[in-house]
Amino acid sequence: MKLINWTKIPPRQIQGTIWNEIEAKNSQSNSQQLEFINFEEIEDLFSTQIESKKEERTEKNKKKENVAINLVDSKKAQNLGIILNRLKSNSNYEIMESILKVEDLLDTVALTQFWKFCPSAEDYETIDSFLQKAKEEGDKVYEETRNNLGAVEKFFLSVRNIPRLKERLGCMNIKANLPMKILELKKDAKILGRASSEILQSQSIPSLLNIVLQLGNFVNGGTFRGSASGFKMEILPKLVELKSIKNSSMTFMNYMRGFIDSKYPNTCKFVAEIPSIFQASKISFSALNADLKQAKEDISSIETELKWVLENESKLDSEDRFEEAFSQFYVTTKEDLDETLIIMEESNIKYTELLKKFGEESSVLPEEFFGIWEKFATAFERARMELERERMREERANKAAALRVLKEMEKENSKKKNETGDRGEDDELEDIIVEEEEEGGIMEKLRGQGIRVMRDS
Repeated sequence: MKLINWTKIPPRQIQGTIWNEIEAKNSQSNSQQLEFINFEEIEDLFSTQIESKKEERTEKNKKKENVAINLVDSKKAQNLGIILNRLKSNSNYEIMESILKVEDLLDTVALTQFWKFCPSAEDYETIDSFLQKAKEEGDKVYEETRNNLGAVEKFFLSVRNIPRLKERLGCMNIKANLPMKILELKKDAKILGRASSEILQSQSIPSLLNIVLQLGNFVNGGTFRGSASGFKMEILPKLVELKSIKNSSMTFMNYMRGFIDSKYPNTCKFVAEIPSIFQASKISFSALNADLKQAKEDISSIETELKWVLENESKLDSEDRFEEAFSQFYVTTKEDLDETLIIMEESNIKYTELLKKFGEESSVLPEEFFGIWEKFATAFERARMELERERMREERANKAAALRVLKEMEKENSKKKNETGDRGEDDELEDIIVEEEEEGGIMEKLRGQGIRVMRDS
Protein backbone atom coordinates (compact mmCIF):
# COMPACT_ATOMS: atom_id res chain seq x y z
CA MET A 1 0.00 0.00 0.00
CA LYS A 2 1.06 3.55 -0.61
CA LEU A 3 1.55 5.40 2.63
CA ILE A 4 0.04 8.69 3.82
CA ASN A 5 2.94 10.72 5.08
CA TRP A 6 1.34 12.34 8.13
CA THR A 7 2.73 13.17 11.56
CA LYS A 8 1.22 11.07 14.33
CA ILE A 9 0.10 12.64 17.62
CA PRO A 10 1.25 10.50 20.53
CA PRO A 11 -1.63 8.93 22.57
CA ARG A 12 -0.60 10.83 25.67
CA GLN A 13 -1.17 14.15 23.87
CA ILE A 14 -4.72 13.55 22.61
CA GLN A 15 -6.34 14.10 26.02
CA GLY A 16 -8.73 17.05 25.72
CA THR A 17 -8.50 17.20 21.92
CA ILE A 18 -10.96 16.34 19.17
CA TRP A 19 -9.08 13.09 18.68
CA ASN A 20 -9.99 12.06 22.19
CA GLU A 21 -13.67 12.57 21.34
CA ILE A 22 -13.33 10.60 18.09
CA GLU A 23 -11.59 7.76 19.90
CA ALA A 24 -14.36 7.59 22.49
CA LYS A 25 -17.04 7.53 19.80
CA ASN A 26 -15.26 4.83 17.78
CA SER A 27 -14.84 2.65 20.84
CA GLN A 28 -18.57 2.80 21.49
CA SER A 29 -19.72 1.90 17.93
CA ASN A 30 -16.66 0.47 16.26
CA SER A 31 -18.46 -2.06 14.08
CA GLN A 32 -20.90 0.54 12.71
CA GLN A 33 -18.04 2.88 11.72
CA LEU A 34 -16.06 0.28 9.79
CA GLU A 35 -18.86 -1.39 7.88
CA PHE A 36 -18.94 1.44 5.29
CA ILE A 37 -15.23 1.20 4.48
CA ASN A 38 -14.38 -0.91 1.39
CA PHE A 39 -10.88 -2.11 2.21
CA GLU A 40 -10.61 -4.18 -0.95
CA GLU A 41 -11.32 -1.16 -3.13
CA ILE A 42 -8.74 0.92 -1.30
CA GLU A 43 -6.17 -1.84 -1.61
CA ASP A 44 -6.89 -2.17 -5.32
CA LEU A 45 -6.58 1.56 -5.91
CA PHE A 46 -3.59 2.33 -3.75
CA SER A 47 -1.66 -0.90 -3.73
CA THR A 48 2.05 -0.74 -4.64
CA GLN A 49 2.07 -4.29 -5.98
CA ILE A 50 1.85 -3.22 -9.64
CA GLU A 51 4.67 -0.70 -9.19
CA SER A 52 6.76 -3.33 -7.49
CA LYS A 53 6.36 -5.55 -10.53
CA LYS A 54 7.32 -2.65 -12.79
CA GLU A 55 10.35 -1.96 -10.67
CA GLU A 56 11.34 -5.60 -10.84
CA ARG A 57 11.06 -5.58 -14.63
CA THR A 58 12.99 -2.29 -14.87
CA GLU A 59 15.71 -3.66 -12.62
CA LYS A 60 15.98 -6.78 -14.77
CA ASN A 61 16.21 -4.62 -17.91
CA LYS A 62 18.91 -2.52 -16.30
CA LYS A 63 20.92 -5.61 -15.57
CA LYS A 64 20.61 -6.63 -19.20
CA GLU A 65 21.72 -3.17 -20.41
CA ASN A 66 25.40 -2.37 -20.73
CA VAL A 67 26.30 0.45 -18.37
CA ALA A 68 28.85 2.97 -19.78
CA ILE A 69 32.15 2.96 -17.95
CA ASN A 70 33.33 6.49 -17.22
CA LEU A 71 36.94 6.86 -16.12
CA VAL A 72 37.82 10.40 -17.20
CA ASP A 73 37.47 13.42 -14.91
CA SER A 74 33.79 14.44 -14.79
CA LYS A 75 34.37 18.05 -15.89
CA LYS A 76 36.49 16.97 -18.85
CA ALA A 77 34.01 14.25 -19.75
CA GLN A 78 31.06 16.63 -19.62
CA ASN A 79 32.66 19.29 -21.86
CA LEU A 80 33.96 16.81 -24.40
CA GLY A 81 30.70 14.88 -24.26
CA ILE A 82 28.83 17.97 -25.46
CA ILE A 83 31.14 18.37 -28.46
CA LEU A 84 31.07 14.67 -29.32
CA ASN A 85 27.28 14.75 -29.15
CA ARG A 86 27.30 17.58 -31.69
CA LEU A 87 29.51 15.44 -33.91
CA LYS A 88 27.51 12.23 -33.40
CA SER A 89 26.97 11.95 -37.15
CA ASN A 90 30.73 11.49 -37.47
CA SER A 91 32.50 8.44 -36.11
CA ASN A 92 35.57 8.65 -33.89
CA TYR A 93 37.59 7.38 -36.83
CA GLU A 94 36.37 10.23 -39.04
CA ILE A 95 37.22 12.76 -36.34
CA MET A 96 40.67 11.21 -35.87
CA GLU A 97 41.27 11.22 -39.63
CA SER A 98 40.28 14.90 -39.93
CA ILE A 99 42.82 15.80 -37.22
CA LEU A 100 45.55 13.69 -38.81
CA LYS A 101 44.92 15.13 -42.28
CA VAL A 102 44.20 18.67 -40.94
CA GLU A 103 40.79 18.80 -42.61
CA ASP A 104 37.92 21.22 -41.95
CA LEU A 105 35.53 18.82 -40.22
CA LEU A 106 35.94 20.49 -36.81
CA ASP A 107 34.85 24.08 -36.23
CA THR A 108 36.68 26.49 -33.93
CA VAL A 109 34.46 25.61 -30.95
CA ALA A 110 35.24 21.89 -31.29
CA LEU A 111 38.94 22.55 -31.86
CA THR A 112 39.10 24.80 -28.80
CA GLN A 113 37.35 22.28 -26.56
CA PHE A 114 39.40 19.34 -27.84
CA TRP A 115 42.58 21.35 -27.26
CA LYS A 116 41.49 22.53 -23.82
CA PHE A 117 40.45 19.05 -22.63
CA CYS A 118 43.00 17.08 -24.59
CA PRO A 119 43.74 13.60 -23.14
CA SER A 120 46.65 13.61 -20.74
CA ALA A 121 49.14 10.90 -19.84
CA GLU A 122 47.19 10.35 -16.62
CA ASP A 123 43.97 9.78 -18.61
CA TYR A 124 45.61 7.08 -20.71
CA GLU A 125 47.20 5.53 -17.65
CA THR A 126 43.78 5.26 -15.97
CA ILE A 127 42.14 3.73 -19.05
CA ASP A 128 45.04 1.32 -19.66
CA SER A 129 45.04 0.16 -16.04
CA PHE A 130 41.31 -0.52 -16.13
CA LEU A 131 41.52 -2.44 -19.40
CA GLN A 132 44.51 -4.42 -18.19
CA LYS A 133 42.55 -5.71 -15.22
CA ALA A 134 39.72 -6.69 -17.56
CA LYS A 135 42.18 -8.48 -19.84
CA GLU A 136 43.45 -10.51 -16.95
CA GLU A 137 39.92 -11.90 -16.59
CA GLY A 138 39.91 -13.09 -20.19
CA ASP A 139 39.47 -11.84 -23.73
CA LYS A 140 35.68 -11.86 -23.52
CA VAL A 141 35.63 -9.65 -20.44
CA TYR A 142 38.23 -7.41 -22.05
CA GLU A 143 36.16 -6.96 -25.22
CA GLU A 144 32.98 -6.31 -23.24
CA THR A 145 34.78 -3.81 -21.03
CA ARG A 146 36.30 -1.99 -24.00
CA ASN A 147 32.94 -1.86 -25.74
CA ASN A 148 31.29 -0.48 -22.61
CA LEU A 149 33.74 2.41 -22.21
CA GLY A 150 32.19 5.89 -22.21
CA ALA A 151 32.11 8.03 -25.37
CA VAL A 152 34.97 10.23 -24.18
CA GLU A 153 37.14 7.26 -23.24
CA LYS A 154 36.55 5.68 -26.66
CA PHE A 155 37.42 8.98 -28.35
CA PHE A 156 40.66 9.23 -26.38
CA LEU A 157 41.68 5.76 -27.55
CA SER A 158 40.87 6.63 -31.18
CA VAL A 159 43.20 9.67 -31.27
CA ARG A 160 45.92 8.12 -29.16
CA ASN A 161 48.37 7.55 -32.03
CA ILE A 162 48.27 11.11 -33.39
CA PRO A 163 51.66 12.62 -32.54
CA ARG A 164 51.72 15.75 -30.35
CA LEU A 165 47.91 15.88 -30.38
CA LYS A 166 47.51 18.96 -28.17
CA GLU A 167 50.04 20.97 -30.20
CA ARG A 168 48.39 19.89 -33.46
CA LEU A 169 44.92 20.87 -32.25
CA GLY A 170 46.33 24.23 -31.15
CA CYS A 171 47.84 24.83 -34.60
CA MET A 172 44.56 23.86 -36.30
CA ASN A 173 42.73 26.37 -34.11
CA ILE A 174 45.32 29.03 -35.00
CA LYS A 175 44.88 28.27 -38.70
CA ALA A 176 41.12 28.76 -38.38
CA ASN A 177 41.33 32.09 -36.53
CA LEU A 178 44.66 33.87 -37.00
CA PRO A 179 44.32 35.24 -40.58
CA MET A 180 41.11 37.10 -39.74
CA LYS A 181 42.57 38.26 -36.44
CA ILE A 182 45.62 39.73 -38.20
CA LEU A 183 43.35 41.61 -40.62
CA GLU A 184 41.52 43.17 -37.66
CA LEU A 185 44.79 44.06 -35.93
CA LYS A 186 46.16 45.65 -39.10
CA LYS A 187 42.98 47.68 -39.49
CA ASP A 188 43.17 48.95 -35.89
CA ALA A 189 46.88 49.79 -36.22
CA LYS A 190 46.14 51.83 -39.36
CA ILE A 191 43.29 53.67 -37.64
CA LEU A 192 45.53 54.70 -34.73
CA GLY A 193 48.23 55.95 -37.09
CA ARG A 194 45.70 57.80 -39.23
CA ALA A 195 44.09 59.47 -36.21
CA SER A 196 47.47 60.75 -35.02
CA SER A 197 48.33 62.07 -38.49
CA GLU A 198 44.98 63.84 -38.88
CA ILE A 199 45.39 65.75 -35.62
CA LEU A 200 49.03 66.60 -36.36
CA GLN A 201 48.15 67.86 -39.85
CA SER A 202 44.93 69.72 -38.93
CA GLN A 203 44.94 73.37 -40.03
CA SER A 204 42.08 74.34 -37.71
CA ILE A 205 43.14 72.81 -34.39
CA PRO A 206 45.91 75.39 -33.62
CA SER A 207 43.38 78.21 -34.12
CA LEU A 208 40.81 76.37 -32.00
CA LEU A 209 43.20 75.82 -29.11
CA ASN A 210 44.29 79.48 -29.26
CA ILE A 211 40.67 80.60 -28.95
CA VAL A 212 40.06 78.23 -26.01
CA LEU A 213 43.26 79.46 -24.36
CA GLN A 214 42.39 83.15 -24.65
CA LEU A 215 38.79 82.73 -23.57
CA GLY A 216 39.89 80.49 -20.70
CA ASN A 217 42.56 82.95 -19.52
CA PHE A 218 39.93 85.69 -19.42
CA VAL A 219 37.54 83.53 -17.37
CA ASN A 220 40.40 82.49 -15.04
CA GLY A 221 41.82 86.02 -14.84
CA GLY A 222 43.16 87.01 -11.42
CA THR A 223 43.42 83.39 -10.25
CA PHE A 224 46.17 80.79 -10.10
CA ARG A 225 44.79 79.20 -13.25
CA GLY A 226 44.94 82.44 -15.24
CA SER A 227 47.71 83.61 -17.57
CA ALA A 228 48.21 80.04 -18.79
CA SER A 229 50.57 79.36 -21.67
CA GLY A 230 48.81 76.12 -22.51
CA PHE A 231 46.58 73.42 -21.04
CA LYS A 232 46.09 69.64 -21.00
CA MET A 233 43.58 68.31 -23.52
CA GLU A 234 41.47 66.65 -20.82
CA ILE A 235 39.66 69.98 -20.18
CA LEU A 236 38.16 70.21 -23.68
CA PRO A 237 35.06 67.98 -23.21
CA LYS A 238 34.56 69.45 -19.73
CA LEU A 239 33.83 72.91 -21.11
CA VAL A 240 30.16 71.93 -21.23
CA GLU A 241 30.18 71.82 -17.42
CA LEU A 242 30.78 75.60 -17.04
CA LYS A 243 27.37 77.27 -17.16
CA SER A 244 26.30 80.92 -17.26
CA ILE A 245 25.03 82.37 -13.98
CA LYS A 246 22.35 84.40 -15.80
CA ASN A 247 21.30 81.72 -18.28
CA SER A 248 21.66 78.13 -17.09
CA SER A 249 21.06 76.81 -20.62
CA MET A 250 24.14 78.67 -21.87
CA THR A 251 27.36 76.72 -21.36
CA PHE A 252 30.89 77.88 -22.04
CA MET A 253 30.94 75.39 -24.93
CA ASN A 254 27.83 76.97 -26.47
CA TYR A 255 29.21 80.47 -26.06
CA MET A 256 32.55 79.48 -27.58
CA ARG A 257 30.82 77.75 -30.50
CA GLY A 258 28.73 80.85 -31.20
CA PHE A 259 31.83 83.03 -30.99
CA ILE A 260 33.79 80.80 -33.37
CA ASP A 261 30.87 80.56 -35.81
CA SER A 262 30.59 84.34 -36.07
CA LYS A 263 34.27 85.36 -35.90
CA TYR A 264 36.34 82.36 -37.02
CA PRO A 265 34.03 80.08 -39.03
CA ASN A 266 36.89 78.19 -40.72
CA THR A 267 37.99 76.91 -37.30
CA CYS A 268 34.83 74.78 -37.16
CA LYS A 269 36.31 72.62 -39.90
CA PHE A 270 38.51 70.80 -37.36
CA VAL A 271 35.82 68.13 -36.82
CA ALA A 272 35.88 67.20 -40.51
CA GLU A 273 39.68 67.16 -40.47
CA ILE A 274 39.96 64.41 -37.81
CA PRO A 275 37.33 61.76 -38.71
CA SER A 276 39.42 58.80 -37.53
CA ILE A 277 39.27 59.82 -33.86
CA PHE A 278 35.79 58.34 -33.55
CA GLN A 279 37.08 54.84 -34.38
CA ALA A 280 40.44 55.30 -32.64
CA SER A 281 38.76 56.18 -29.35
CA LYS A 282 37.15 52.70 -29.29
CA ILE A 283 40.43 50.78 -29.71
CA SER A 284 42.10 49.44 -26.57
CA PHE A 285 45.84 49.98 -26.96
CA SER A 286 46.74 47.38 -24.33
CA ALA A 287 44.39 44.79 -25.87
CA LEU A 288 45.81 45.50 -29.33
CA ASN A 289 49.38 44.95 -28.13
CA ALA A 290 48.33 41.82 -26.24
CA ASP A 291 46.70 40.43 -29.39
CA LEU A 292 49.80 41.20 -31.45
CA LYS A 293 51.94 39.43 -28.88
CA GLN A 294 49.62 36.41 -28.98
CA ALA A 295 49.74 36.40 -32.79
CA LYS A 296 53.54 36.25 -32.67
CA GLU A 297 53.34 33.34 -30.22
CA ASP A 298 50.85 31.58 -32.50
CA ILE A 299 53.17 31.91 -35.49
CA SER A 300 56.02 30.64 -33.34
CA SER A 301 53.93 27.60 -32.34
CA ILE A 302 53.32 26.70 -35.97
CA GLU A 303 57.00 27.16 -36.75
CA THR A 304 57.92 24.81 -33.88
CA GLU A 305 55.48 22.12 -35.03
CA LEU A 306 56.63 22.35 -38.64
CA LYS A 307 60.22 21.94 -37.52
CA TRP A 308 59.28 18.88 -35.42
CA VAL A 309 57.33 17.31 -38.29
CA LEU A 310 60.23 17.78 -40.70
CA GLU A 311 62.68 16.26 -38.22
CA ASN A 312 60.41 13.24 -37.58
CA GLU A 313 58.92 12.81 -41.04
CA SER A 314 59.99 9.17 -41.28
CA LYS A 315 58.08 8.27 -38.13
CA LEU A 316 54.80 9.86 -39.21
CA ASP A 317 51.71 8.11 -40.55
CA SER A 318 51.47 8.17 -44.33
CA GLU A 319 48.11 9.94 -44.00
CA ASP A 320 49.61 12.79 -41.95
CA ARG A 321 49.14 16.09 -43.84
CA PHE A 322 50.45 18.59 -41.27
CA GLU A 323 53.39 19.82 -43.33
CA GLU A 324 51.26 20.13 -46.46
CA ALA A 325 48.56 22.08 -44.61
CA PHE A 326 50.83 24.47 -42.73
CA SER A 327 53.95 25.19 -44.82
CA GLN A 328 52.43 27.80 -47.13
CA PHE A 329 50.06 29.02 -44.44
CA TYR A 330 53.01 29.79 -42.19
CA VAL A 331 54.82 31.81 -44.88
CA THR A 332 51.77 33.87 -45.91
CA THR A 333 50.49 34.49 -42.40
CA LYS A 334 53.92 35.47 -41.09
CA GLU A 335 54.28 38.02 -43.90
CA ASP A 336 50.90 39.52 -43.00
CA LEU A 337 51.82 39.66 -39.33
CA ASP A 338 55.22 41.25 -40.03
CA GLU A 339 53.53 43.91 -42.14
CA THR A 340 51.03 44.57 -39.33
CA LEU A 341 53.84 44.90 -36.79
CA ILE A 342 55.57 47.48 -39.00
CA ILE A 343 52.33 49.48 -39.31
CA MET A 344 51.89 49.30 -35.54
CA GLU A 345 55.42 50.54 -34.96
CA GLU A 346 54.83 53.48 -37.30
CA SER A 347 51.59 54.27 -35.50
CA ASN A 348 53.41 54.25 -32.16
CA ILE A 349 56.00 56.70 -33.50
CA LYS A 350 53.27 59.06 -34.76
CA TYR A 351 51.38 58.84 -31.49
CA THR A 352 54.52 59.60 -29.47
CA GLU A 353 55.06 62.64 -31.69
CA LEU A 354 51.44 63.67 -31.13
CA LEU A 355 51.74 63.52 -27.34
CA LYS A 356 54.96 65.54 -27.43
CA LYS A 357 53.44 68.22 -29.66
CA PHE A 358 50.46 68.69 -27.36
CA GLY A 359 52.50 68.61 -24.16
CA GLU A 360 50.88 65.44 -22.87
CA GLU A 361 52.47 62.78 -20.66
CA SER A 362 53.84 59.73 -22.44
CA SER A 363 51.66 57.54 -20.18
CA VAL A 364 48.43 58.83 -21.80
CA LEU A 365 46.91 55.93 -23.75
CA PRO A 366 45.61 56.42 -27.31
CA GLU A 367 42.03 55.56 -26.33
CA GLU A 368 42.22 58.28 -23.65
CA PHE A 369 43.67 60.98 -25.91
CA PHE A 370 41.46 60.22 -28.90
CA GLY A 371 38.51 59.75 -26.54
CA ILE A 372 39.00 63.34 -25.33
CA TRP A 373 38.84 64.64 -28.90
CA GLU A 374 35.89 62.41 -29.75
CA LYS A 375 33.88 63.74 -26.79
CA PHE A 376 34.92 67.33 -27.52
CA ALA A 377 34.05 67.10 -31.22
CA THR A 378 30.67 65.58 -30.35
CA ALA A 379 29.95 68.31 -27.77
CA PHE A 380 31.14 71.00 -30.22
CA GLU A 381 28.68 69.82 -32.87
CA ARG A 382 25.92 69.45 -30.29
CA ALA A 383 26.52 73.07 -29.26
CA ARG A 384 25.90 74.16 -32.86
CA MET A 385 22.56 72.37 -32.91
CA GLU A 386 21.59 73.82 -29.53
CA LEU A 387 22.45 77.35 -30.70
CA GLU A 388 20.48 76.82 -33.89
CA ARG A 389 17.45 75.65 -31.90
CA GLU A 390 17.80 78.67 -29.62
CA ARG A 391 18.01 81.01 -32.62
CA MET A 392 14.88 79.49 -34.12
CA ARG A 393 13.07 79.80 -30.78
CA GLU A 394 14.01 83.49 -30.53
CA GLU A 395 12.96 84.07 -34.13
CA ARG A 396 9.57 82.47 -33.53
CA ALA A 397 9.18 84.47 -30.32
CA ASN A 398 9.99 87.78 -32.09
CA LYS A 399 7.55 87.01 -34.87
CA ALA A 400 4.86 86.16 -32.37
CA ALA A 401 5.52 89.41 -30.46
CA ALA A 402 5.37 91.49 -33.67
CA LEU A 403 2.15 89.75 -34.65
CA ARG A 404 0.61 90.57 -31.27
CA VAL A 405 1.58 94.29 -31.63
CA LEU A 406 0.12 94.43 -35.15
CA LYS A 407 -3.12 92.86 -34.00
CA GLU A 408 -3.36 95.38 -31.15
CA MET A 409 -2.83 98.28 -33.60
CA GLU A 410 -5.51 96.95 -35.94
CA LYS A 411 -7.84 96.50 -33.02
CA GLU A 412 -7.17 100.10 -31.86
CA ASN A 413 -7.73 101.59 -35.34
CA SER A 414 -10.92 99.65 -35.74
CA LYS A 415 -12.12 100.95 -32.40
CA LYS A 416 -11.40 104.57 -33.40
CA LYS A 417 -13.30 104.20 -36.65
CA ASN A 418 -16.32 102.84 -34.85
CA GLU A 419 -16.27 105.67 -32.31
CA THR A 420 -15.78 108.69 -34.69
CA GLY A 421 -17.08 107.42 -37.97
CA ASP A 422 -14.07 109.18 -39.56
CA ARG A 423 -11.79 107.54 -41.94
CA GLY A 424 -8.56 106.35 -40.50
CA GLU A 425 -5.33 108.24 -40.79
CA ASP A 426 -3.97 105.63 -43.16
CA ASP A 427 -6.92 106.12 -45.56
CA GLU A 428 -6.58 109.91 -45.48
CA LEU A 429 -2.87 109.71 -46.16
CA GLU A 430 -3.53 107.46 -49.12
CA ASP A 431 -6.06 109.98 -50.60
CA ILE A 432 -3.59 112.82 -50.21
CA ILE A 433 -0.91 110.90 -52.04
CA VAL A 434 -3.32 110.09 -54.91
CA GLU A 435 -4.48 113.71 -55.05
CA GLU A 436 -0.93 114.95 -55.09
CA GLU A 437 -0.10 112.62 -57.96
CA GLU A 438 -3.14 113.71 -59.93
CA GLU A 439 -2.48 117.43 -59.31
CA GLY A 440 1.13 116.92 -60.19
CA GLY A 441 0.09 115.58 -63.55
CA ILE A 442 -2.19 118.58 -64.24
CA MET A 443 0.43 121.04 -63.03
CA GLU A 444 2.97 119.53 -65.35
CA LYS A 445 0.66 119.94 -68.32
CA LEU A 446 -0.09 123.61 -67.50
CA ARG A 447 3.57 124.40 -67.06
CA GLY A 448 4.21 122.80 -70.40
CA GLN A 449 1.83 125.41 -71.93
CA GLY A 450 3.62 128.32 -70.23
CA ILE A 451 0.96 128.88 -67.56
CA ARG A 452 2.18 129.52 -64.04
CA VAL A 453 0.01 127.96 -61.33
CA MET A 454 0.32 128.77 -57.61
CA ARG A 455 -0.63 125.95 -55.16
CA ASP A 456 -2.60 126.95 -52.08
CA SER A 457 -0.69 126.31 -48.93
